[in-house]
Amino acid sequence: MVDILDDARFQFDSAEEQLDTVDELISEFLKNDPYSYVVERNRVTGEYLFRAIIRAHPDRRLVKVIGDTLRDLRVGLDYAAHALSEIGHPAPAGTEFPIFWDGGRFKELDGKGEPKRGSGLYKIRGMDAPVQAAIQGLQPFMESPGDPKAHPLWMLHDLDIAAKHKKPLVTGAVAHVGMGLANGYISSMSISNATAAIKPGAFHDRAIVGRILAAPDTNVSVNLIPTYDVAFDQAGPGRGEMARGALRRLVQHVKVNVLTELEKLI
Repeated sequence: MVDILDDARFQFDSAEEQLDTVDELISEFLKNDPYSYVVERNRVTGEYLFRAIIRAHPDRRLVKVIGDTLRDLRVGLDYAAHALSEIGHPAPAGTEFPIFWDGGRFKELDGKGEPKRGSGLYKIRGMDAPVQAAIQGLQPFMESPGDPKAHPLWMLHDLDIAAKHKKPLVTGAVAHVGMGLANGYISSMSISNATAAIKPGAFHDRAIVGRILAAPDTNVSVNLIPTYDVAFDQAGPGRGEMARGALRRLVQHVKVNVLTELEKLI
């Protein structure tokens, strides 16, 4: 018996297989020390500023593989939508797997009371009622009503669009950080609290990645011990999340959360 979700499953598996390539390319890129930092000190206040330095950007191979991974997931969802719409009849034009953060737009109707073109209901109108209900239940506005744009499916949807239009996708990031001190002390706080002022996350060139307050009248030497990584752009749909972790989370969500629910319908 033919499994109607086989084509979708193939795309999801392809996306998962590319995660190893993403990991290898990022590791190769980081070996060349593309990121560093400079220290600026305000002698009046004693504050140290740590500014990121970007010497090189991820090459097009990495950006392409990330884009291919996103595309495989998105195409697989559309394959699933078509398969579930073709049970007993051809899928109507405009069929695809809807991803909506806005419930109102998902359920929008036209003047005749029919699903409006472009709405979520329009995209799944050829499916049986239980399938429509299941797909609606998987939507960002249903699963993450407090912050639907942070939902994995919406992140996938937006990142896929950004990748297709060659918008800035990834940047440098501090994954972990340590700190070394010598010849002085940290003013009014313990070392652990001072370290908290160095926040891991995505950065752009010359961005301030940390602040430390030391006593102005001492010669204190403060050195960061950062572990760098590659992250999605902070201003984009990836919200500065580390690229490797984010992609694994998206693949896991689609294969475990979404596919598992769709398999119950066949």
